[in-house]
Amino acid sequence: MSDLRDPVKLSSLTIRQHAAYIYRTEQKRILINQIKLIKILLHMIERLMRGMTLDFAVLRVFELETKKEFPINRLMIDNYLSSLKRGMKRNEEDYFKVRGMDPVMGKQLMMETQK
Repeated sequence: MSDLRDPVKLSSLTIRQHAAYIYRTEQKRILINQIKLIKILLHMIERLMRGMTLDFAVLRVFELETKKEFPINRLMIDNYLSSLKRGMKRNEEDYFKVRGMDPVMGKQLMMETQK
């Protein structure tokens, strides 16, 4: 693989070999990025499981991403985060409904217990 970084050897490839090389390297780059995004999401879910709010859980994961990568990563996982937020809201509403609580009073009670 390091041999192909040499411009002389890279120019000796046929067009088909060059296209295959580019395709494989881009596929690997995409897979590596997907794995990194999953690690970030797992870290966010761990934060939620520890009782942190969603707004705090989606903050930058310092061990896994830089300041430059942070906004790009959030755009890539926005669909998942949006569905997670909707699901959490629905669960909260269902919980209040089952308990027979007023949602406003229930949220106040939750805020008091989290302090």
